[in-house]
Amino acid sequence: MPKFAKGSVEARSHMAHLRSLRKKKGGSEEPPMSPPSPPSSPDSSKSEAGEGLKKKSPWIKYVADYAHRNNMNYFEALKDPQVKQGYHKK
Repeated sequence: MPKFAKGSVEARSHMAHLRSLRKKKGGSEEPPMSPPSPPSSPDSSKSEAGEGLKKKSPWIKYVADYAHRNNMNYFEALKDPQVKQGYHKK
């Protein structure tokens, strides 16, 4: 990278060039801030555990419960063949 005097015309044009390359590449510049959203009620559309905005499907709840009962994590429970055998659709 060439050395330019701080604040010089060359330095500013070089930085502008680098920013334009980042934009073309889809780089790491942060998007402009959006206005804050109004606060929502605590029971609006959040799941029972309070995580995320979507409700958990019955399958996900079943696997998480199975993992908890058998002292394993969620991904180990997914690999267990007994999980599929024990689940019954409603």
